Amino acid sequence: MRLLYSLIFIIVTFSLPASAAEKSVHKKLPLSESVPLLRTIDKYALHMGSGQKEVHIFIDPLCPHSKNLIEMIAENEKALSRNSYYLYLYTLKRLHSQKMVEAIYSADEPLVSLLDVMARHKKIDMKSTSKKEITKKVDAIAAVAEQLDVYKRPYMIFIKKPKEKRGQ
Repeated sequence: MRLLYSLIFIIVTFSLPASAAEKSVHKKLPLSESVPLLRTIDKYALHMGSGQKEVHIFIDPLCPHSKNLIEMIAENEKALSRNSYYLYLYTLKRLHSQKMVEAIYSADEPLVSLLDVMARHKKIDMKSTSKKEITKKVDAIAAVAEQLDVYKRPYMIFIKKPKEKRGQ
């Protein structure tokens, strides 16, 4: 688990802007406001793991940092048993990954397709699709991401259950 947190720290540290001129002010919503927003889109998430702690992660399937994180999570049984991961596909404009996101969501098994692309480094068929349900998912995730001020990938939000619900 320390390895997971260490990798996350390294990814976040090296993905920060290089100069002060590039820095912009990002608003961070309190968890009390973030959680209800996440609940509106958690039905669109790709789910991995069975643990008590919820980890909501906004990823771009073509982002190398997101790929590293997903690969590490997929290979870590301990992390999968301790955490429930909710993965939201949210594109970075510079990577032009909209077609990949649509291809993953329109697959028969979206999580398998996501893992093929991000953890197994396989190519998937990026057939063009215009299904309204996929557009609805992508738009809903984008709307919540904007409200949460998701400005980098991966972007993670950890939600612990209150102590009384965790049995402590």
